[in-house]
Amino acid sequence: MYTVLSSDGNQYGPVDLNTIQQWIREGRVVPDTVILDGVTGNRGPASQFPLIAPHLNQGSAPAPYQPQVINQVHQPGGQYPQVGAYTQPPNPYAQYPRPGMPGGVNHYPKQKIVAALLAFFLGGLGVHKFYLGKNTLGIIMLVTSIGLGILTCGIASIVVSIWAFVDFILILCDKETDVNGYPLV
Repeated sequence: MYTVLSSDGNQYGPVDLNTIQQWIREGRVVPDTVILDGVTGNRGPASQFPLIAPHLNQGSAPAPYQPQVINQVHQPGGQYPQVGAYTQPPNPYAQYPRPGMPGGVNHYPKQKIVAALLAFFLGGLGVHKFYLGKNTLGIIMLVTSIGLGILTCGIASIVVSIWAFVDFILILCDKETDVNGYPLV
C-alpha cells in the first residue's frame, strides 16, 4: 500500500499498486512525486521505488491540463460551465461529486421517523431542525426555549414546544423537507 504526498501537504491513499499505475497514466504521479510505502515506511520520489519506477514514463511530460474535459465529465447534466482563466488546475486526487445530483453534491436522505421522534421528544430544544440541517432554526428554537424560557418563566418554552408539535405534524404529513429541499424518506 502506498500513500502519495502532494506538495501542498495533502496525503492521498493508502492505495494499491494498480491505483498508482492508473495515476501515472493520468499524469498525477510523475518521477518526482513523493511516495510513502506503507509496508516498509520508506519515503521518497516515485522513481526510487522498484515496483513503481518501471511504469513511469520518464521521457515525456504528463498531458497538459484541459479544464473543459474534466468539467464536461463531472458537471451535472454534462454541461460546460463558464470557463475563465485558471491559476492552477483542480486537485487531481480529489473525489469528484456524483453526476446528476443537484449541485453535484452527494445526498443522503433524512429519515422521516427519526425527524418525527426528535420533534416529538426533543422538539422544544430544536433538535429535529439540527437533524434536518436547518441549523439557524435549530439555534433559534434552542435559545428561545432555554434563554427566553428562563426570563419568561417558561412561557417561551411552551411556545417553542407548540412550534415543535406543529413541526411533528408537518413531518408526519410529508410537508417538511431537509435543508436541501429533499423529502424525508
